[in-house]
Amino acid sequence: MFSNNFINALKEYNFNSLPNTKIVENRFTRWGRNNKYWAIANDFGITFGDYSRDIKDFVPFEKKDILINNDFYKAQENYKAASISSNYEKISKYVTDQWKHSNILYGHTHNYLIKKKISGLSLRILNDTLLLVPLYDANGKIWSMQYITPDGKKFLKKGGKAKGNFTKIGTYKKRIFLCEGYATGETIYKATNECTVACISACYLIDAAINIRNKYPDTEFVFCSDNDQYGLRNTGKECAINAAKIVNGHVIFPFFKDYQLSKQPTDFNDLYCLEGLDSVRHQIYNIWGIKYDK
Repeated sequence: MFSNNFINALKEYNFNSLPNTKIVENRFTRWGRNNKYWAIANDFGITFGDYSRDIKDFVPFEKKDILINNDFYKAQENYKAASISSNYEKISKYVTDQWKHSNILYGHTHNYLIKKKISGLSLRILNDTLLLVPLYDANGKIWSMQYITPDGKKFLKKGGKAKGNFTKIGTYKKRIFLCEGYATGETIYKATNECTVACISACYLIDAAINIRNKYPDTEFVFCSDNDQYGLRNTGKECAINAAKIVNGHVIFPFFKDYQLSKQPTDFNDLYCLEGLDSVRHQIYNIWGIKYDK
C-alpha cells in the first residue's frame, strides 16, 4: 500500500528525482532522463508514471489545494537537499579512502613542487603522478580533493563539497593565515611558522573563514590574498576584503617590482620564487606590520 503523499509514492517507485516545475491540471509535466517520468493532475489527485518501466499510479489529494500548498515545494527542496547531502557523504568516503591508500611525499621529486619550491608538507601522491590536496572541514573530516598534475593543472573531485573546506598546514594557535592555493599556503607557513589554511579559490575564502571562526572564535585571521592586478577586477583582493569584514580579519597581499610585472606574478609563492623567503617575511612583518609571533 502506497502513501497518499505524492513524494513518498515516487520514492516507493524508486524515482531518482522530482519534477522541476509545478504539476498542473490537464497538462503533462515531464522530467528525468529522456523525460521518462510524467505526472498530470485533476480535481481528485495526481496520476504519475515512468514510461521506461511501464509504471502508472494515482495519488489522491489529501486537500484539493495541495498543488499550491507551500508544503509540497518545501518537501521538494528538502528532497533535493537530502540527495545532495547523500552524494557529498559518498564523495567524502571515496576521497578519504583515496587519501588513506595514497603515498607519503617523502623525498619525492614532483615537477609542480620543484617549480613552486615547496615540499608538499600536507600533501600525498597518487599513482606516482597526481598530488592530492585534501579539503577538510573545521573538525578534520575530508569532504573533497584537489588534484595537481606535474605540469600544474588543477581539478577538483566532481561532486565533492569543496566550498567552505580547506587544507591546513601547521597547528591551530592564536592566529591563522588564510590564502587561496596550496603553494601559497606552504610558502606563508615556511615564512611564518604559523598555521596556514589554503581555501583553493578566492570565492571560497568567506565560507572557509566562517567555518573556522565558528570553531575558533578568538583566533586572529590574516588573509594573504592574491594580487590580481592585471584585469578589470582584482578578484583576489576583493574576495579577501569581503571575507575579512565578515570575520573581523586583516588583509595583506604581495607587492612586486616593476620589472617583475611582465611575468604577471600574483601571490606570495610568486614572490618567494622571484625573491626568496626573506622577501616574503619582510613584506608580511615589516611592510604590512603583522606582529611577529615568537
